[in-house]
Amino acid sequence: MEEKTQETAMDIPSMITDSAEDYLMVTEQGRRYKTTFTRKFENRVPWTPPNPEEVKSIIPGTVHRISIQAGDYVCQNDELLVFEAMKMYNVIRAPFNGMVHEIRVKEGDHLPKGAVMLVIRPTNETPKDIKKRVRIQQTAVKKSKGKKRKA
Repeated sequence: MEEKTQETAMDIPSMITDSAEDYLMVTEQGRRYKTTFTRKFENRVPWTPPNPEEVKSIIPGTVHRISIQAGDYVCQNDELLVFEAMKMYNVIRAPFNGMVHEIRVKEGDHLPKGAVMLVIRPTNETPKDIKKRVRIQQTAVKKSKGKKRKA
């Protein structure tokens, strides 16, 4: 059997030769094309690189339960919150070890796709160090609740 090869016009790269504010000149295989930008292209939202510290909603839904507070240290895969979407409860977990810097939602909030729910700042601490710090914080809170204030 004989192998068949096919050459396409896409084998030769196109070149942008001239770019102005209202049009674009493209050269393809020696032919020149002039094109204009659409309104949709001109009004588009510019792309920004994602911030790994932000935890965003990936689908529209409702915040069902928040399991952490601002200032808490979390380990990778610790539960941060429960997000209800499409009649399912989705557990949102910590992507890395860090400290919860800011919580931008509260229970019952309805969120669109891409809304920032919370911000986590990464730390260089190991999970063992973080769990030790959390235990110290919890015992300090218990001791402060047990003491009576003098009037």
